[in-house]
Amino acid sequence: MSQTMSNEIQNIHYCTILSAGQWDFLLEGRFSPLRQKCLFRLMNGAVRTRTAYKIKGIDIVLEVGQVAASDVELAEFLDCNRKTVGKLIARFNRLGMLTTRTNNRTSVHSLHFLTGWYVGGVLITNPHYVRPSATAKGQTGDVRTPVSDSLPSGDELEAAAVDCHTRGKEASTLEGRIVKISDRIAYINHDIDDAQRAGVLLEKEIPEKAVKVLGASRTARINTLVHSLVENSRGGELAMEPRVQEAFDELHAFMYGHVYHNPCAKGEEKKVPELVEQLFDFFMNNPQRLPDQMQLIAYQEGLVRAVCDHVAGMTDHFAVQTFTLSLIHI
Repeated sequence: MSQTMSNEIQNIHYCTILSAGQWDFLLEGRFSPLRQKCLFRLMNGAVRTRTAYKIKGIDIVLEVGQVAASDVELAEFLDCNRKTVGKLIARFNRLGMLTTRTNNRTSVHSLHFLTGWYVGGVLITNPHYVRPSATAKGQTGDVRTPVSDSLPSGDELEAAAVDCHTRGKEASTLEGRIVKISDRIAYINHDIDDAQRAGVLLEKEIPEKAVKVLGASRTARINTLVHSLVENSRGGELAMEPRVQEAFDELHAFMYGHVYHNPCAKGEEKKVPELVEQLFDFFMNNPQRLPDQMQLIAYQEGLVRAVCDHVAGMTDHFAVQTFTLSLIHI
């Protein structure tokens, strides 16, 4: 079941999916308000970027979608005893809503019901999200029902889709869905290469789990993702092996936190319109430098269409390289 909650002050939308059984536990009985309050506390505290800090001298690293909260802290927040909190967290774990690991300082909870956040209209996905199975009578999948009127606007969704490399509206045809996920696989791997060349990302910073499961190189990652997609898709439904999907989602979340919103990378964005404009002008004035295929398009559909297609199809690295070479010929 899908839930969207809004924090107007911070402009954050929490996106969750809960099964019927999970909702029953949250809503039924006299402890219902306590359960909901506890879940909200965990959801509100979950980090959206990898975060490291010390708790009583112990180094703690939280990945996206995790929150550190001891039974003592939760008991104080909920105004109840630790035993009640312990039972509640254990039940959340049994229902598949959380995975909790405890040390002698605190407990780290991985949230499986939280799909992600819309922050200022930008979608941040939670790599720890685990899709629940439908349990209500007559259900064939998750029931998605917003419980708030504070859903992102159409403009916010469109902006998020553009920023998230084709994570917008689901395509209505199988072919469209294949193109979408193929595009996502290609873009994220090319973006890693571009970020490394730009000095925004170091190879050692890529999440260890993603490297271990998907591979250390662009070719290896694409090969793993494509093979997993082919081998696990059935009956018109596209799917990857769970551990591959989880590693891919973690890599995607990592890229948002460390690359797409990196101040250094964002600072370069203002140069992009000028670069694209100069590339367009260069090929309009030098059509003979278009590739043969684009020469044919220019003959059939006009030079503007050919130049637009050529520039639009460039990777970041190729665009910069072509721009540099174009300066020599101006």
